[in-house]
Amino acid sequence: MKKYNGVTLILLGFVLGVSISYAPQLEAAASKLLGSKVGNVLQVKIDDKNIGEGAVINGTTYVPLRVTANEMGLEVTKVDSKEVVLSSGEGSEVPVNDIPNTGSPITDNSDKIRTQIAEIDSKISQINVKIKYAEDILSNKPGLLRQIERNKETMDIMLTAKESGGSLYTESGYNQLVQDNEKTTKTINDAERDLPILKQQLVDLEKQKTDLETQLK
Repeated sequence: MKKYNGVTLILLGFVLGVSISYAPQLEAAASKLLGSKVGNVLQVKIDDKNIGEGAVINGTTYVPLRVTANEMGLEVTKVDSKEVVLSSGEGSEVPVNDIPNTGSPITDNSDKIRTQIAEIDSKISQINVKIKYAEDILSNKPGLLRQIERNKETMDIMLTAKESGGSLYTESGYNQLVQDNEKTTKTINDAERDLPILKQQLVDLEKQKTDLETQLK
């Protein structure tokens, strides 16, 4: 029998091109795939020979059984409602369900997915900082509004002093109060505008992270 260690042959009816009944374990596994999103389609090669395409579902690549078996020196000799049997042509037959899983399933871009997750984690941390800042501003909004009112009262006093020739008014001092009030008002408005946007961005990023983590399982 030719070597097939290191490759997990996973049988699906649509891959083999026939209608079959699964063993309970395979039936349960296959049922989870119904409606699953195909993450990618890869070219499958054996000894640099292209033998077809494999669909990537939840991080596992499902390959066409008959072509793969033939390229590995095995022949599909039996397909019925109970099992699919492979033969090495050397007098021994191996049911698909009994092929030892000595290797790992072919995974797709696991390192790339982990890198994407790390990048999303970084973005999540940055957004959490911005959310905390906006929440702090809004929690202190009453105090900031009182400060704006106090500045306005001081500005009125300065204008009155200016009209009466008093020394309380200085142009630089008055202009500074105007700028402070404008800056504080803008800070409050920005926080009120940005907070819901940031929270939605956080939800979207966490969903992206969950979807990527699912592909690694």
